Amino acid sequence: MDRYFLDLAIDEDQLKMLQRVFRHACSSNELEPESEEADQLGASLIQIFQRGVRSELALMQMLGGDDRRVGANDRDTAPT
Repeated sequence: MDRYFLDLAIDEDQLKMLQRVFRHACSSNELEPESEEADQLGASLIQIFQRGVRSELALMQMLGGDDRRVGANDRDTAPT
């Protein structure tokens, strides 16, 4: 399979993690999950994930869902 598509694919475990991050970020930002603002937050989450940020904690921090801060370049190392 083409490497580009493998990088974009989201497996079941990753999807569950993204759902947890989304719910946490909505709660932390006091957003209703069905709101337009939450839709934008979800789009940002997917975009950040597809750019290489794979850490659940880092994603939560980047979306304002945690008091601890991680730099925007904080990424998990993906196997090549």
